[in-house]
Amino acid sequence: MRTESFRVSRLSLAYLGVAQYLRSFWWFVAIIPLFGLIATIVGSGILRGMGLFALLWPFSLPARAIVATSRTGKLLERGVWASFEDGVLYLHGEEGQGSKLRLSSVRRIDQRMGFLVLVLPRGAFLALPLHAISDEFTAGLKAEVASVSRFFDVSNLNRNSENET
Repeated sequence: MRTESFRVSRLSLAYLGVAQYLRSFWWFVAIIPLFGLIATIVGSGILRGMGLFALLWPFSLPARAIVATSRTGKLLERGVWASFEDGVLYLHGEEGQGSKLRLSSVRRIDQRMGFLVLVLPRGAFLALPLHAISDEFTAGLKAEVASVSRFFDVSNLNRNSENET
């Protein structure tokens, strides 16, 4: 099975990266600025300076998302199509380059912001635009991931298909 050819802009990938980070680490994003607010109000000297940095820290997320997605972003921006077989997802670049991903490393599959998002360890992810993939490809990919990944939460299969937006 394969997808249609698609392109994903780096900006879209960065927005998706920030959304994934906030979804995974919302508690951390809430605690750091809260500490910053308290340190800025109550602290003095260096503690007040640390508080100011902690307050401003969430604004660095988009820039860090651009840096974190730059390698995959270059490939997706030039145009690719995807296929999978034997537990591996292949990204075939239109200019000859490509990449592969072992499906056994997929932790979760989400649908967000017009993308099918394969969530990987350590906050990494791969996004496939929904407009480029068929329902058969999506179902086959989910079944393949469920069969090869020991970390994959099978309960996500039903929940994600019910919550498609």
